[in-house]
Amino acid sequence: MNPDHLIAQLDLYLQSAGEDVGLLRSGVSVTVRAAVRQKDRPDELVSGSMMDDILAVMSMTQIRAAGWNAGTEGSAPYVRDTALPRRGDIMVVKGTRYRVDAADVIAVQNVVVRVNLSLKGATSGA
Repeated sequence: MNPDHLIAQLDLYLQSAGEDVGLLRSGVSVTVRAAVRQKDRPDELVSGSMMDDILAVMSMTQIRAAGWNAGTEGSAPYVRDTALPRRGDIMVVKGTRYRVDAADVIAVQNVVVRVNLSLKGATSGA
């Protein structure tokens, strides 16, 4: 399957069924479209408060267009695209900040076509 076609299909889906969210790293933010869903059950924290785990599906379209954290790090064959969301980034969903716990990057023909994010409960800060 053609990666450009897959990206276009995901972008079309996110336009109709997704929502605008913010992605933040080192004080630099970008607005992206994502399909955001709560995982099956919230986990209880030691303090007794509830912490929701969230799943988010996004494409790289808005990130690439904005040039957010563009670049690479490392050397061949271990080059990492620094624009890819990664553990520790913050995603703001409906005004609530969540920490990216894991990013599952889906590539076809060496082109990133989708990113699945696992987000952990609300974090402090604005």
